[in-house]
Amino acid sequence: MPAVVARGVRFNTQWLGPEGAPLVVMVHGMLTGNVASWYFGLGAALAADHRVFMYDQRGHGRSQAPVTGYTLTDLAADLDALVAGAGPAVLVGHSFGGVVALRRALDHPGAVRSVVAIDSFEPGGAASAGPEGDDVIDLGAVLAWGRQRRMRAMAERSGRGTGRRNRATAEQVLLGGTTLLADLRRDAHLDREQLGSLAVPVLWVAGTDSPFRAEVAALGAALPDARTERVELPGGHALHLDCPDRLAAVVLAHVARTLCPEEANHG
Repeated sequence: MPAVVARGVRFNTQWLGPEGAPLVVMVHGMLTGNVASWYFGLGAALAADHRVFMYDQRGHGRSQAPVTGYTLTDLAADLDALVAGAGPAVLVGHSFGGVVALRRALDHPGAVRSVVAIDSFEPGGAASAGPEGDDVIDLGAVLAWGRQRRMRAMAERSGRGTGRRNRATAEQVLLGGTTLLADLRRDAHLDREQLGSLAVPVLWVAGTDSPFRAEVAALGAALPDARTERVELPGGHALHLDCPDRLAAVVLAHVARTLCPEEANHG
């Protein structure tokens, strides 16, 4: 996988699909994913007819893990730098990756055709029930839970062990060796007034069994109804693992309507 240096950080990147096809950019969640989250599932499905760009966010997968730079502003700037000049794209984000995608849509609406937000929410600082029934969500616990849930599901499907030793080490680097938690507690939220006037279409996908339903619903409620398609699928936070075929069908249909609305309406 080619490495790209942007904003002083080395990023692991991956391109799939035919060159010249409509562009889809995929953004995984914090602590809960990397390029592999998409590569064998939704990314491959989209790559049949689209040019797909995926990358490991800073501190994840094979990308460099700088000590600082994990605010929403930083992560959105990383995305901007990596896709600068690539042309308008559909942005697909899971969990906090969807928040990063929405931030790019707010900052650069002309560069975004639509946003697909998959069980996305803003972590930290929200007073609601967490996965263990806590009154206030603990950012580190929530994100670590999401990652562990995804890895357990992957292990069950593959028949292998959980591999927690290596992945725990990667989490420890982020949680204990960087300013990620402090950065996201300081800057992880979108401006609600701006979000209410978002100028691009959004596909908002929520899991019926997600432990973050309240948080996902709160962020989704801020989106303009006229531009937002809302879908619930049977599964938890990791919908790309819980119901990959149904998720792919919903996303592919949305992308088709976004890129070729006249054909979709007559199809």
